[in-house]
Amino acid sequence: MLANQIAALLVEYGELSIERVTSVIERAYGFSDCRVAVTDVCRQMAEHRLITMEEIS
Repeated sequence: MLANQIAALLVEYGELSIERVTSVIERAYGFSDCRVAVTDVCRQMAEHRLITMEEIS
């Protein structure tokens, strides 16, 4: 479900920072503490070439 939310944000707004994606998603009750999960899901989506990411430190 988190991957779907991330994909929808990127389709709607195009390029977004991981901080912005996390900020928007954390507003939903079910994802109120998901900072690490967002990063992990984004990395997995990038591995499957569903999204592209610049390097995260």
